[in-house]
Amino acid sequence: MEDYQDIIAKIKDAFLKHGLEKEDINKFFRRAIDSELEYLTNLYVTYGFNSEFYNKSNLENLKSIIIPKDVLNFYIENEPQNMPILNSGVRLLSLKSIRDENCSGEPSGYLIKYGIITIATTIGGNVICLDLNELKNVETRVLIVDNNFCSYNDDLDCVEIINAPNDLIEKYADDEPIELSYENIKKCVPEVAKSFSEFMYKLANDEYGNIEKIFL
Repeated sequence: MEDYQDIIAKIKDAFLKHGLEKEDINKFFRRAIDSELEYLTNLYVTYGFNSEFYNKSNLENLKSIIIPKDVLNFYIENEPQNMPILNSGVRLLSLKSIRDENCSGEPSGYLIKYGIITIATTIGGNVICLDLNELKNVETRVLIVDNNFCSYNDDLDCVEIINAPNDLIEKYADDEPIELSYENIKKCVPEVAKSFSEFMYKLANDEYGNIEKIFL
């Protein structure tokens, strides 16, 4: 199981170098409250009964999705709490904020149906997500999604992709919406890390620079 203590120490050291007080920095991480861990361990109950975009029958697939142990271990021992934005432009979310973002935020609230859960936001209002599909070596890749990626089309009563590459747009008629689906998400959304542990390592070592400029 991944040990994140060196990563957390580097993040704390970066905040210290930016002039924050050590006493305040130590409050940015805590051991998670057991009841709040359910926001990750029981996705169907959390989002099936609280989503502002879907009813529980739309989210039945969440019953079979399991958060990888390395991700869960991070939040058990080091749940972020009211953290400032990191040098990369990323703000890690607390468990409560993860729940709220994926229940009512856009595009997060639409993506949760497809096993993609937001765990962080960026300075520009975009979201960092875990793709809980197609796990490799029990690890989940990390994505960045533009805040204008998709929206609800009232006239057609569907969620459609707004921001898509030209090769996908060309497959649809001018008046045909690009329907939100996992296959289309994979064609549109850039990967920022092959695993959560890689993502955290790069954040801690400031390897992304400005993450939005690189990937969006």
